[in-house]
Amino acid sequence: MHNVRLAFKQAFATFAPEASLARPVQRRSATSPSRPAWGISAMSARHLTVVAEAIPAEYEPQSESLSGKIRRLQAEARDLAQGHVGLLCASLAESVRIAAEIAEGGEAYPVGARELCRRMAEDLAFQIRTLSAISERC
Repeated sequence: MHNVRLAFKQAFATFAPEASLARPVQRRSATSPSRPAWGISAMSARHLTVVAEAIPAEYEPQSESLSGKIRRLQAEARDLAQGHVGLLCASLAESVRIAAEIAEGGEAYPVGARELCRRMAEDLAFQIRTLSAISERC
């Protein structure tokens, strides 16, 4: 049991070296009630001051009407959605490029893979144009 305690103390000292610097516990006495048990002096009320809470401008109440806020948020959502569709179109365009490379890759690729990639490149190019046209109408 003594070896277990010694090993625990050594391990604890490794992870918390400041623990060895801790002061011994000082008990409160009847003569000094304001002195806590750990040797930390209590802060008296005369040291405390009231500070106005700083609220960032974006959190302050605005005079925007509810309907105006709804319109603004809907416009923001539409802009984000259009950007998302644009990202999809860009990713699909990259897929078309890779599929076309495989389709034109020659004998290095299996015949079935080349044919499938040729069809994918054609179909994806058409899908990109359709998606772009739909996106631009909104």
